[in-house]
Amino acid sequence: MGFTIKVLALAILLSAPQISAQCVDQTTAVTDAQYTAMYTALSAFFGPVNNNLPPPERGDNVGAAVRLAFHDAGEFDVNAADNFGVDGCVDLSRSDNNGLTEIIGQLETVRAPFCHFVSRADFWVLAAKVAVEIRANVNGYTVPFRFGRSDAASCQLPAGPGRLPSAQGGDEEITRVFVNQMQLTFRDAAALIGAHTLGRTQTANSGFNGPWNDESGVFSNEYYRELLRPWNKVQLDPDHTEWRRGNNQDRTIMLNADMELVFNVVDDLANIQTCGGRGLGDCTENTAVSQHARQFAGNNGVWLNQFSTSYKLMTEVGYANDALSCVFDGNGQPVGGVVAADCTNTPNPAPTDSPTTSPPSTEAPSQSPTTSAPTQSPTTSAPTQSPTTSAPTTPAPTTPAPIGGGGMGGMGGMNRPRRARQATTMTSRATTAPKDATVVGAIVLVATVALTVLAVTTRKHQHTHVDVAQETYVVIAESTTAYV
Repeated sequence: MGFTIKVLALAILLSAPQISAQCVDQTTAVTDAQYTAMYTALSAFFGPVNNNLPPPERGDNVGAAVRLAFHDAGEFDVNAADNFGVDGCVDLSRSDNNGLTEIIGQLETVRAPFCHFVSRADFWVLAAKVAVEIRANVNGYTVPFRFGRSDAASCQLPAGPGRLPSAQGGDEEITRVFVNQMQLTFRDAAALIGAHTLGRTQTANSGFNGPWNDESGVFSNEYYRELLRPWNKVQLDPDHTEWRRGNNQDRTIMLNADMELVFNVVDDLANIQTCGGRGLGDCTENTAVSQHARQFAGNNGVWLNQFSTSYKLMTEVGYANDALSCVFDGNGQPVGGVVAADCTNTPNPAPTDSPTTSPPSTEAPSQSPTTSAPTQSPTTSAPTQSPTTSAPTTPAPTTPAPIGGGGMGGMGGMNRPRRARQATTMTSRATTAPKDATVVGAIVLVATVALTVLAVTTRKHQHTHVDVAQETYVVIAESTTAYV
């Protein structure tokens, strides 16, 4: 049962009239079968690397999903009076979030058959997890996932500086965002920023254009290896500095925030023209972070393991440990990459997959002042921030926007944020699948069961760390199958 069959199953699921179902704004229980069906649907949506696309575009939809999860978490500030964070809501009025509208809509469509039991916040976290796992091309690699996140009704940030790190800033931005706001460490920030290995920058979203490496659809440490090569400074305008290789026409790019993982460039930018290579060029070593980036460049397994740990922390920021729960299999063992010690719940039966039969609303979530910006991945409607009742519109397909220009959170700090969300009771909102939903739900249920069976080939239930003693460079086996 290969990728083609899974694509057909997903096509049936997405094209069939959806069950009349209210979408929840908090996940309270997930069965093993439900988890498997969601994982399979997301795997089919992302698909394997498409070699028929130009190299810079091969990571567009996976890069978009990872960027969305990072930006959602990055709005958390332990010192702020609000409770923003991993809540299925990003402030689209902020330029940092340009280009996210499309991927939000696409993920809402994939979530539609499951929205009666899973929150948008949990689904975004799961989507990014699936994206990196299927593109890592390392057998058994998993990123931990627990559920229980709640969706925010709105998340418009107060006026003033944004909460995501500036692409033009230095390591002071890592301190401001990752350490002070999110209570993380430099190592976690360095590991999480490595997700730039997926996707690319686009002028319409950030003012920059290009991928961070030539394999933008593969989740590997290639980003760090590229970072250590020689780079030339290119001053586009007073507000935009980028770094290019060779004659400055190379398609790969680094930004100040990337360069600062190894070099000090921001403090003496006017006097620097080159960085990296066999020496440091005009730069000096940024000893606060560089040891982590250099270690990740030298061993893919070390980086993948650290990313797995740091991603879990980033996507749980703001939640009390007992507010999040594990999915268990039929033998009572946790699945989704977590270990038993992470589970504060017990393997009790979860609700059935049967959705409610109340008449669907025609509206879907809307975020704070939306700005329809181009984004990543291929098609469909884009809901916006909070789960209200407006139906998602379908923006014209655009080329996805990478993680660049925005920010990424990193977390390795073991300190829990002081303001931790507590588990609350599940509430239902009249936000439904972004498709007309009036026909009997049998078709969707059959499709979901089919996806569950097909998940045998994609599911990763065991949390297997990558052997750090493996060879530094992972052999990538790319498929020529097109995206869904």
